[in-house]
Amino acid sequence: MVCRSVAYVPTARQSNICMREDKDHVPAMSLWGYSSGTENLSDENLEHLLFCIECQTLVNQFMDVINGLPPMNPSQAA
Repeated sequence: MVCRSVAYVPTARQSNICMREDKDHVPAMSLWGYSSGTENLSDENLEHLLFCIECQTLVNQFMDVINGLPPMNPSQAA
């Protein structure tokens, strides 16, 4: 299990420069895959994540869920 947390918080000026009103958020399923270690984000989505408080919050919520799961014996995995 890969555990990542997003710790970078940009200044308001950096957010405004990189985040335009027309910029779409990273899809939630991509953020889930990134949080669980099953998917890599594209450079564009990773840059978005660095500057988007909403996407960072969602990743952190996913990490809370993942970290709350009970450990699994590898022999029981499907």
